[in-house]
Amino acid sequence: MARGFARVLAVLAGLGLILGVAACGPPPTAAPAKPSVKPVGYVFVMNTASKTISVIDPMTNKVVKTIDAKGMVLAPYPSNQYATGTGYVLSGWKSKLSILKVSGENVSLVKNLTLPASVTPNPKKPGTMMPQLGVWQDITSNGKLGVVAVREAEKILYIDMNPKSSKFGSIIYTLNTANLGPNGVGVGP
Repeated sequence: MARGFARVLAVLAGLGLILGVAACGPPPTAAPAKPSVKPVGYVFVMNTASKTISVIDPMTNKVVKTIDAKGMVLAPYPSNQYATGTGYVLSGWKSKLSILKVSGENVSLVKNLTLPASVTPNPKKPGTMMPQLGVWQDITSNGKLGVVAVREAEKILYIDMNPKSSKFGSIIYTLNTANLGPNGVGVGP
């Protein structure tokens, strides 16, 4: 069997499909490398079962604090859960979206928003709509605009995230994505 595997590797290498196998990283027994750039901020892990948020120092990979998330919507998908010092994080699931303020290792609820209702018919229960499950969110790199894809409502929401604005935390524009079905959102720099 080992010879067969070696033969497959040789054929793949001959076709140019395997390059630099030796350069694929340290062996599994090596200790994880320390980041070459010191992260600024913390990683926030939404623990949906315990309704808490774990605050992790990315330099030590240790939990430095556990926060009671009472009243906050905790997204089950890891999204926007790294914050640099001070700022805002969006966390949405089903029919709600929380705007959370991050300051150091602290997280507090600013406001909850109700998301648009599902308009996607449920094929298993005619006359009813699919439950709202697909919610993805991101914040632009300048921190002034939140973008939320709400799959079953077939909408992308734009939220004012500028705390100096009179419309802070409000939906300022809705893009109807009927028949496009947004399945995620990513906002590049």
